[in-house]
Amino acid sequence: MNYMDKLIKTIIKIEHLYVQWAKQQQINNINILYIYLLLTEHDNCSQQEICETFGLAKQTLSPLCQNLQQQNIIEIAPNSSDKREKRWQLTANGRQIAESVLQKMRDWERNAFAQLGADDGIKLVELTTRLVNALRENMSESVAPK
Repeated sequence: MNYMDKLIKTIIKIEHLYVQWAKQQQINNINILYIYLLLTEHDNCSQQEICETFGLAKQTLSPLCQNLQQQNIIEIAPNSSDKREKRWQLTANGRQIAESVLQKMRDWERNAFAQLGADDGIKLVELTTRLVNALRENMSESVAPK
């Protein structure tokens, strides 16, 4: 087995842990965590921005946003420069829910990184970032016209 196979299996296991944890929080779709993350960092985002940030299909995101809107978690905010563009933002209720969920998630993530130790945590992030950049570079080279 090569290194990439091992890494991919590890990433899948990590994602599975997040899915399990989300279900424990009564979040039935991991993509809702992505929406919470982005909308707590930014006042509002377009559907396209959310899709591009997390690599989601518009068909995946649209029903989730509609469901969250019906639950009074997100609302549509008009775009002042382009009235055709819908921008999503958390309601006051939604911000409270999202921040509570994300705080719990960040607590156990922080504990996990503490178990690794500061130096190894920093190395993990640096090496993962370098790997992503190397993969992106090699992927673009392999699909470039010759």
